[in-house]
Amino acid sequence: MTRNLTRRRGIAIIPALVCLTLVGLLCAATLRMAHTQRGAAADEERRMQAEWLAEAGLARAAARLAADPGYRGETWDVPLDDSAGVVRIAVEADDARPGRRRVRVEADYPRGDAPRRARLGKRLTIETGTERPKGPS
Repeated sequence: MTRNLTRRRGIAIIPALVCLTLVGLLCAATLRMAHTQRGAAADEERRMQAEWLAEAGLARAAARLAADPGYRGETWDVPLDDSAGVVRIAVEADDARPGRRRVRVEADYPRGDAPRRARLGKRLTIETGTERPKGPS
């Protein structure tokens, strides 16, 4: 009789192991999903920072062109909290319209050869006001 009781107690471990396995699989799936979402959030943060740097580069180019119509561009290292970004600004004359300048900006965040870096480019045409329209005075 004690032999039958021992067999019945041993059979209870099988459903317990199945339940533990299922709970472990659910925990692993949840951790993987959280890790993926964290990576996506970090990617979005880098993309937004690169966009803000590109916008700042356009504003910097406009201000420099207002002060000096001969401004041709620069590479601007931007120190930030724990890392840095770099903005490359190129200014070209518009052959069709002498009073306009085409500005190209490319922003990288973080700068350098970081394994996960966001790069964003923007373009803008700016009136420099150096050419006055000809007409009756």
